[in-house]
Amino acid sequence: MTYKQSIALFTAFIMGGLGILGLTRQGFYPVAIVGFDVITARSLEKDFSSAYIYYQKAAATYGANPELIAQPESRLEIKRAALDNLILNAMIYQEINFRLKGDLGKIAEQKLAQFENNVNLKESAKTLYGLEFSDFKKQVLLPQSYKEILEGRLFLENKNLNDWLAKKRESKRVLILSPEFEWQNGLLTVKK
Repeated sequence: MTYKQSIALFTAFIMGGLGILGLTRQGFYPVAIVGFDVITARSLEKDFSSAYIYYQKAAATYGANPELIAQPESRLEIKRAALDNLILNAMIYQEINFRLKGDLGKIAEQKLAQFENNVNLKESAKTLYGLEFSDFKKQVLLPQSYKEILEGRLFLENKNLNDWLAKKRESKRVLILSPEFEWQNGLLTVKK
């Protein structure tokens, strides 16, 4: 290897390392793997933030103490629930995508079209969750539409979504990469 090649290789390693460091600082690293779908820290943080804002606003609205929501235990439980929801959404998406193949995008868009011009929903998303409508659509409405589509398909087969989810939770391969949580017998729990 020549001197120039060595310098080029060294520079490539440094640039690659800096690129990976930049990606991890932005949250582009996995916290869970469901089947072959990766849940990133960034998506978990987005869901956690919107849920946290929602609970803070709900506590203030109903006269509860918002300080309780800010406790580390409460924040960890909200984060656990957000990750659990992302895992369930991944399971639902994988199943409905398998069943519908290329038609899923069209069917989901038809379901979401009814919300596009709803000004109240856009304002509520911002007020309650702190989300712009496009983010609200991706984080809340789209997974909900997948869930409703799957629920309808299961109903046609005389099956129940909750029963299907319970079986899927136990049988699906879920790998948790976050040091805070673990997956045991189909349940996401906080490590003690």
